[in-house]
Amino acid sequence: MAFSIDNYDIFNYISNVQEDEINLGISYLKLGHYFDSLDQFKKYANALTDAHRSLEIESTSLGSFILRGETYFMLGKFNEALTDFNKALEINPNNKYVLTLSGEIYLKFQLYGKALICLKIASEFDHNNTESLVHCNNALQKLINTLLFHGESFYSLKQYDEALLYYDKVLEVDPFNLIATSFVGKYIIH
Repeated sequence: MAFSIDNYDIFNYISNVQEDEINLGISYLKLGHYFDSLDQFKKYANALTDAHRSLEIESTSLGSFILRGETYFMLGKFNEALTDFNKALEINPNNKYVLTLSGEIYLKFQLYGKALICLKIASEFDHNNTESLVHCNNALQKLINTLLFHGESFYSLKQYDEALLYYDKVLEVDPFNLIATSFVGKYIIH
């Protein structure tokens, strides 16, 4: 999607509304529109303030932990987001949305085992919510692609045992993955 601010074209291909708002704020800032930029960033500051206040009132508020965790996630503060998501999971360990976001953070931190656990658990829940299912499947696909990349890297370096570990993790998520199956077959031949 392209939009114009004072004859400047800014291209934004992100479909997530929250990320769009952050990018809009950054775009305003780069164009010297400081007031508009601050307006965009204030939305996240307000969300954090609201979540903090809510947690002061009720320290076990699932929604507040999720709100604050989402806000930290959108701001790139992944350690803080993960802390809040873990607290949310203590309250409701079956929250598919929180499990998916936690899995994405673990993926960013290259903690593939933890990412796999979160995303596998999330993928086993209610499949009636299409949007949630798509988000979870996208996160699982990111995990698979990352694991395949690492496996192929180790394979090309002739570190076959390391490569096999990554391919096995791919096959845990997707037992019929042809790429991983093919490389496991090549491993056996070597």
